[in-house]
Amino acid sequence: MPPRDPVELQIAQIWQELLNGRPVGVTDSFFDLGGHSLLSLRLLMRIEQVTGRKVPLSALFEGPTVEHLASVVRRQETAPSPVVRLWSAPGPRVLFLVHTGGGTILNYIPLVRTLAPALPVHAVQARGLDGREPPHRDLPAMAADYVARLRALQPDGPYLLGGHSFGGLIAFEMARQLTAAGQTVALLALFDSVLARREEEAAGRPDGAATAAALADAAAIYSRYTGHEVEVRAEELAALPVDEQVAHVSEAFRRAGGSAFGGGEELVRNLLAVGQAHREARAAYLAAPGPAPCPVPVTLFRATDTSLTRGGSPEDQGREDLGWGAVAAGVQVHWVPGDHVTMMADRHAPALAAALRPVLDAALDRVPGEPAAG
Repeated sequence: MPPRDPVELQIAQIWQELLNGRPVGVTDSFFDLGGHSLLSLRLLMRIEQVTGRKVPLSALFEGPTVEHLASVVRRQETAPSPVVRLWSAPGPRVLFLVHTGGGTILNYIPLVRTLAPALPVHAVQARGLDGREPPHRDLPAMAADYVARLRALQPDGPYLLGGHSFGGLIAFEMARQLTAAGQTVALLALFDSVLARREEEAAGRPDGAATAAALADAAAIYSRYTGHEVEVRAEELAALPVDEQVAHVSEAFRRAGGSAFGGGEELVRNLLAVGQAHREARAAYLAAPGPAPCPVPVTLFRATDTSLTRGGSPEDQGREDLGWGAVAAGVQVHWVPGDHVTMMADRHAPALAAALRPVLDAALDRVPGEPAAG
């Protein structure tokens, strides 16, 4: 079973480093895969370096699996960095990807693994997913936080940014702030991101109905992305109190094998809170007069199946540039297979990687002394 959340992903990547790149499942035993006592110490040291959390040696012997160690890491008091390394490679430049409206970064894993670039790839997940801190509700402040974290990895440009859906808005604002600070952005890659306010964000709905819609939407996205059906209907949920909605959806994800973020109902509540905060942030950012222009061209990767392109009216979605031409220094559009969700999934990742690779190479060609990404 592959990693199912960023903590499991971080720990699995450390195992692969120490076990010479051997594939790791979250229920595999460290010792069955060739781990030994000396390697165990290195493992625990690397976990602390990467996550910021100390894992006792006893935990490894209690449960020598990625799944168990991830649960121990989650229980520690020191919060881990929201920036997760998705790909290791030498070089001073970093491809920096921004989470979606749901706050997670797992959607990027198939693309990054297929792309296999010659530079490091990091992604930032949203604040609030673990319930330790409140989520961001202001998009410029969110972007400023992420810019600071990016510059801790790479102090100076040119920068390489990307974002899927809501993440594209954040990446755009990051590019605007970086250029305002005198930095250069060599790539701003947006994946099916619309520069328009969603119609439903302007319309108020009762709390129960809004929660039911958000939960049903999350279940539908998971189902399309993984191919594992999560049986949730918004109309049925709306008839339940919110607590029962959360319990119902948590159980539906458990039956579909998708509740292993280590949180159950608590995770569902955190995802709801993050999603709502991001909808508020999006609506405020796109309200009149709208975002300020940014002197960076946008490279827009659009899904050929436009039925699920998220954001704005049918007229907004009908524009090939999805509205970005009004605020960016030009827009280059690349059409790729899939819909808004599945374009990032395993079955379409090779086509998206093939479209992104020459764009990334061209961006690096403009940076003196940088090798091609592919």
